[in-house]
Amino acid sequence: MPAVDLDKLKEQGKRFASGFTAGQKAVTIATLVAVVVAWKYLRKYPLESERPLLNERAVRHIGESHDLIDPIANGRGSVKIGDSIWRVTGPELPSGVRVTIVGADGTLLKVVPAATVSAA
Repeated sequence: MPAVDLDKLKEQGKRFASGFTAGQKAVTIATLVAVVVAWKYLRKYPLESERPLLNERAVRHIGESHDLIDPIANGRGSVKIGDSIWRVTGPELPSGVRVTIVGADGTLLKVVPAATVSAA
């Protein structure tokens, strides 16, 4: 194993006692300052989304009316929304009945007969 020239190593890296170069320390400090400034700014001015329900697909359907493709039996059925079939829960209803989505629990939509919602 070749001998290490400490003077040459010190001159190349300009290392401090901690083992980090001045450039590494400067980048670390600048990063920490930027994170603190960004955190304070975003707490004062939070980001507002143009589409707040973008990642809550089931919630976006609340208020819509669709026809049941499978009857609601034992509390479960299904509706077709666009090109997707969604599982629904609600009162016992035959297929073909128009239902209105009134809530969501994960990917399970809560529905009532459409006539119930329009009469209220």
